[in-house]
Amino acid sequence: MKPREEGLIKDVKPNETRTPVSLKLVGRIDPGGFGIASIGRGEAVEVSTGYPIPPGADSVLMVEYTKRSGEEVIAYRSVTPGENIMPAGSDIMLGSSCLENALS
Repeated sequence: MKPREEGLIKDVKPNETRTPVSLKLVGRIDPGGFGIASIGRGEAVEVSTGYPIPPGADSVLMVEYTKRSGEEVIAYRSVTPGENIMPAGSDIMLGSSCLENALS
């Protein structure tokens, strides 16, 4: 079971809805990496596919809709809250067992 929300695709997560918009790139989460405490309005974090998103991120934007310029990211497509985010626990269906083979 996935213990936290995660991005579905390699992405940058803007906290804005108008486009194009310039966002401050405040970090990157690589495979196995954590360490971004949170992001705020107007900030973005690059996250590898399937890795946890930091607190404060409300959507995921595919990198194909962005352009990086130094420490800034230009987002050319708007996103809605929750877009491209897989909620924690959504990979397990209600009523299914996720530990039955663990004790065999």
